[in-house]
Amino acid sequence: MHSSYAQKLSEPETIALRRLGGRFIKELREDRGFSQATFMKAVGYSIKQYISQIETGRARIAPDQMRNWADVLRVNHRDFALMMMRFYDPETFAMIFEKDPEIFSGAAIPEFEKLLALSEAGLVEADADAERKAARLAAADREPAPDKPPARRRIGPEIEAAIRAAKAENPRLGMHKIAKSLGVGTSTVQRILGAS
Repeated sequence: MHSSYAQKLSEPETIALRRLGGRFIKELREDRGFSQATFMKAVGYSIKQYISQIETGRARIAPDQMRNWADVLRVNHRDFALMMMRFYDPETFAMIFEKDPEIFSGAAIPEFEKLLALSEAGLVEADADAERKAARLAAADREPAPDKPPARRRIGPEIEAAIRAAKAENPRLGMHKIAKSLGVGTSTVQRILGAS
């Protein structure tokens, strides 16, 4: 059976809620004094990127890990489950709690309100940073391409004469050595000697 409320990670509302939930977890972790590395160890994970993925909304806390996370973050299990359900399963959360305004609004969990406000502010700031970065990258793309390398420099008659004289003086002298001794490119020596 297909639900019109099925949460697909590609749906903009789902992405926004996951990002907000991730930011909420980050605020809660930082409020408890954990770095990502120390928190990772405390919850028993071995990959720091997983914590980062949860905090950026690209992954979610597995249901069988909720109690563990609540314990480490020193949050009541029920309160933590309610907080995360709001982000991870908003339709179910609404069906169960929409008639209970204290829970539905988050007022029943004062810490939730405070951290949610910080999370929303942090997301706004993160989005503004991302927009500034995108604008800088777009501006860099619009900048004119650097000029083409200068055309082959003209070799004066004295350099041409020096190249010819070096080869005449020692016919076994290689083009590379002549070029190096005169500070010109090997292709220049080839061009001049080939033309004579």
